[in-house]
Amino acid sequence: MMETKRKIGWITLGSILAFWSTQVYAQGTATETIGLRIDVQSSFNIEIVSEEPGEVQLGPILPGEGPVMQEVKVKVRTNAGRPYRVTHTVDQASEQGWVLPSDDLQLTVSDGLRGGRSEIKGFQPLTPGTTVLFSSGPRGRADEFTIKYRASTKQVRRAGLYRIRAVVEGNLL
Repeated sequence: MMETKRKIGWITLGSILAFWSTQVYAQGTATETIGLRIDVQSSFNIEIVSEEPGEVQLGPILPGEGPVMQEVKVKVRTNAGRPYRVTHTVDQASEQGWVLPSDDLQLTVSDGLRGGRSEIKGFQPLTPGTTVLFSSGPRGRADEFTIKYRASTKQVRRAGLYRIRAVVEGNLL
């Protein structure tokens, strides 16, 4: 029985899938084998889900009344297989340039749904600068967690619209 093998070649679709073909001829039969190669690209991204896209609105707040809370869900999507941290960088001022005292604005972070841990347990003052919010487990699996913001005015504050810019960033370690 005579057997002939012939490699047809690679077909690449957007550098993600690749096929190859081998034909085998024998007495009265012909078979063809097709291989499949999948090239999965490394990915690391963060999605923030809130009631108002791109913004967390706390208020209106009346002096001496109870706190107002709002939460955002942070979804970390990764297949990099490396641990990561999520940080929060804040600068704050009112439109008139007034700074809201840090004890008037606080945050807390939940543990992740898939093993990551909060670096901020219980409500703590939101201070300008960079703070580590969340750390993944050692395998760096995709995860989800919640940031809760709480605003209150224990004493009378100047009326105005206070805007706080917060950048949430993930970093592979």
